[in-house]
Amino acid sequence: MKYIYFFLVNLMSLSFLLHSNENHLDILPGIPHKFDVLNEGNRQFAFDLFHQLNCQKGNCFFSPYSISTVFGMASVGARGDTAKEMQKVLYLTPYSYQAAGQFAQYLTVHSDAKDASFIDLANDIWVQDGLNLLPEFQENLQNQYQTKLHTVNFEKQPLNSIKIINEWVASHTNNKIQQLLSSAEVTDKTRLVLTSAIYMKGNWVHEFDQKGTNKAPFYAIEKHPIQVDMMNQTAKFLFYSDENFSMVEMPYLNRSRNGPQLSMVILLPNERNGLENLEKDFTVNNWHQWIGEMKSHRVHLSLPKFKIEDKIDLNQTLIELGMTKVFNSQADFSGITGNKDLFISKAIHKSFLNVDEKGTEAAAASGISMNLTSVLIPEPTQEFLVDHPFIFLIMERNTGAILFMGRVIQP
Repeated sequence: MKYIYFFLVNLMSLSFLLHSNENHLDILPGIPHKFDVLNEGNRQFAFDLFHQLNCQKGNCFFSPYSISTVFGMASVGARGDTAKEMQKVLYLTPYSYQAAGQFAQYLTVHSDAKDASFIDLANDIWVQDGLNLLPEFQENLQNQYQTKLHTVNFEKQPLNSIKIINEWVASHTNNKIQQLLSSAEVTDKTRLVLTSAIYMKGNWVHEFDQKGTNKAPFYAIEKHPIQVDMMNQTAKFLFYSDENFSMVEMPYLNRSRNGPQLSMVILLPNERNGLENLEKDFTVNNWHQWIGEMKSHRVHLSLPKFKIEDKIDLNQTLIELGMTKVFNSQADFSGITGNKDLFISKAIHKSFLNVDEKGTEAAAASGISMNLTSVLIPEPTQEFLVDHPFIFLIMERNTGAILFMGRVIQP
């Protein structure tokens, strides 16, 4: 029996941002509606992951886009009940595969301006020298995920193969993720590795003045307040609030008319100990409603600088979501080599996030290895003081695709 390992990595250095979105995104002008089906599935999967991930009581950060991409790549070779399970959990339809490549091209439209935000994506497959993949599998990966094929020698040179793949991951994440794979995951029995990397660099439309950053208390759950570097600014942002929480969005600079519009949303419970209740209400349907009701307000925003490093074992999470056959001998990945002797042994997600005054740098890498065995009158300023645990997202605002997601308990 052969094994498939999944390795996923996120990275990001961030300032602040995000926008809103209805069920069909009708509130946003100029939306590429052809991606609606794909990204409605992306959003649902993102929320499923958020609630199912065992993040304990600490910080949590992951890329639903990266995770769904690498599992989507594997699902191309899945057959029978295995394929049905993966498609159900990932919310994949035949159109999802058709749109995946076009959406990736849309996300990676670049501007030549030095201060513009941008995204880089890369999906590659690493194959044991002499292993024959079905031509249809290779063709579908190329057409749907723009995958490049590399030949390595896992059997005789596993450590060198690890080094080659890790260097690829580092190069596609601006060196933020340097050790995705180790000898614990890739051995001389490994025969195939699928990797997917996403890298994002964004500057805020409204940068925080570094002179305005000062020490301030942050009230982490069940702890005495800690001193953090609190960034401050007052500007116009999309804003929403109700009796339980408030939500603000800040966009990243975009210099391309046809490129992605990136932003981050912060969701802050009104009560310092209100994160648990907010997470219960944090569903995809409520998200659509809240986003649709955001309005432009003058906001005094105080946001702590923060970093997150996280490593998540996805096996149990995905089993609980319904992807059970892929992790045992019942798996059918015969669409890859023609044989039913592959299953997913390990799915790991590794991430890094950094938020500061200038903007955001984000990256994620995923891998699968297969082994043998405007206002006319003055308005009041809304106060948005992020001094206790909160939820955040980074998304492409035109389509509503959620690229990164997480929560901060302690900066």
